[in-house]
Amino acid sequence: MTDALAPSLDDIERLARAAWAAVPETFRTMAGDILFRVEDFASDDVLADLDIENPFELSGLYQGVDLTHPLDHGSDAATTDRFSVSARHPR
Repeated sequence: MTDALAPSLDDIERLARAAWAAVPETFRTMAGDILFRVEDFASDDVLADLDIENPFELSGLYQGVDLTHPLDHGSDAATTDRFSVSARHPR
């Protein structure tokens, strides 16, 4: 057993930024603009949509259009690709 504390939201954000920066430029360019969001837990709506009762069961989620289905340029800007990281873990 360890007395180590769980990482803070800022710690998780720094790790996510470092991981994204380590992705080869070719792939980052292909991915385009992605919004990364670090939060305690996924929203109740997201958990309900995925039929997840325990928020600890979801630690990350990509929401957007994959590269095999390019976004129609006439589409609403609210469809921005995003990746959410849930940072809280049970002790």
